Amino acid sequence: MKTRQSVVTMTAVAALLAGCSREPEAVTFARYNEAVAKQDFATAARCMRKISATRPDSALTFYNLGIAELETEAYKRAAAAFEEAARLTTDGSTDALEALARVRMLQGRYDEANRAYEEAMALAGRTARILAGSAAVELRQDQAALALVLLKEALAVNVDEPVALFNMGILLKGALQDKSGARKYFEQFLKRAPESDVTARKKAEAIVKELASEPLEWTSARAGVLLLEAGQTQDKAAKVRKAEEAVQEDPLSAEAWWALAGYLAAEGRDTARTMQVYTRFATRFANNPNVAKIPPEYRATGTSVTLNAVRAAAQSKKWKEAYEGFGRYLTANPHAPAEVWVEYCIAAQETKNLDIAQKAAERALAVQKDYPLALYHLGYVQIQRGNKAEGEKTFRRYLDTLPDGSTKRDLETWLKQVL
Repeated sequence: MKTRQSVVTMTAVAALLAGCSREPEAVTFARYNEAVAKQDFATAARCMRKISATRPDSALTFYNLGIAELETEAYKRAAAAFEEAARLTTDGSTDALEALARVRMLQGRYDEANRAYEEAMALAGRTARILAGSAAVELRQDQAALALVLLKEALAVNVDEPVALFNMGILLKGALQDKSGARKYFEQFLKRAPESDVTARKKAEAIVKELASEPLEWTSARAGVLLLEAGQTQDKAAKVRKAEEAVQEDPLSAEAWWALAGYLAAEGRDTARTMQVYTRFATRFANNPNVAKIPPEYRATGTSVTLNAVRAAAQSKKWKEAYEGFGRYLTANPHAPAEVWVEYCIAAQETKNLDIAQKAAERALAVQKDYPLALYHLGYVQIQRGNKAEGEKTFRRYLDTLPDGSTKRDLETWLKQVL
């Protein structure tokens, strides 16, 4: 699967293309865009190689070059482009590192793939997408047990992550020989994956068609045993623990989520957690008849939104829609990774909700200490709000994460100008 570009990266794309209308290479950019639209990636790669010669400091240029080379299976050139993009990236994005890891995996250079993912984790933490990508490396080496551990962790972080859904489907269909479970994950992948992910979607559609005759067991055998054990114990806390294990075992099981919500409500100790689980159930299983049975005190209105849909709005610069969507999503998923809180911060900045933007960036740093992208946006918002002393302090923490070079010098100059 292709690596999803972050909101920041997509914004940078727009800015770069807008700037190119005034540059001599504007015609080359136009040919590049036309080639990508036609999926003529050999031509796209030639255009981007030409542009990279005049933009040697542009991480985005080398990233796009790597994507084009990857599509033509020119793995050696793709890896070189992604390595350069990763070296030049200063905004905390891990897109280039994740793409490099994928290329190294396709080359069979698994140690290097794992190192790239480790670098990505050092920057962004153990996000669902990075964990799922790392699991793919283990799958390539027939390490099903290790891949399963990573994928379960990924789905615990974000059960809607397309890379995790796809790779879990591959694992279940292949090594674990669970065709019903595989069909379930591939169907969920097709609901969550962006339309632009053409190759993976085609593969998933073909597998779903192949497995169409398989009965859908919506709760795995292991999760079913855990739910049975939960039902047999009289200890309310033990019921919650068993149901939580069942959700971890099979995060696509409506039965497991519904049981967990019910046991939490019966325990009565954590109202916020109970509402969160009920909200996730209603969002994830909107057509399940139990949605109508959610107790009124645990109903959350206006929260039925997927992260992919909100990110799509942000990538299309529908900032008001994105801002409201991230707000609803994070209300239902307060334990989301730092990168999602940063995306909320960006949407809040774009809609001039600077107080919310600052709180979102601070929340991202609470989730992941010294996350570079959160430091950048928090410092910028603090300066925008007139708190220049605190903003300078935060922004310098961000600058400390950057390697010495022209980008760091330019940002230091900018900081002196605005203070």
